[in-house]
Amino acid sequence: MPIPLIMFSHPCLFRQAMLAALDHSQTRWRAALTTPSPPAVWAGLRSGLGIAVRTDHGRPQDIACVGAALGLPDLPNIEVRLLRAPNLSRFAERLAEVLREETLRHLESRGEALISCAILIGSEPPRGVPTRG
Repeated sequence: MPIPLIMFSHPCLFRQAMLAALDHSQTRWRAALTTPSPPAVWAGLRSGLGIAVRTDHGRPQDIACVGAALGLPDLPNIEVRLLRAPNLSRFAERLAEVLREETLRHLESRGEALISCAILIGSEPPRGVPTRG
């Protein structure tokens, strides 16, 4: 049975990482929900439609981070990028610098250089997702 996936619309680094890992391991999957909306991802997880891959940062408390418990392939880290226009205003330049500093501070406080992907589910693994037990 294919793994049911809840994904953000393309382009999404998490979506790309998830699909590449599943395809590389020859794990069958199907799109259960594709959306541009974070609240729709959380709702899909809560209703048991499938699994999602996101960062653990900002995850609602009722959404579980399952790691290797489902026997799915390992996921890569995601590189963080700040894209800027070449001719920013002084205010926009300062905002970009604050975003950069705060992101680095957050990552360094966790001893990380990259954002880790996390496999997320609702309160129970959705139908079609294997569990290790």
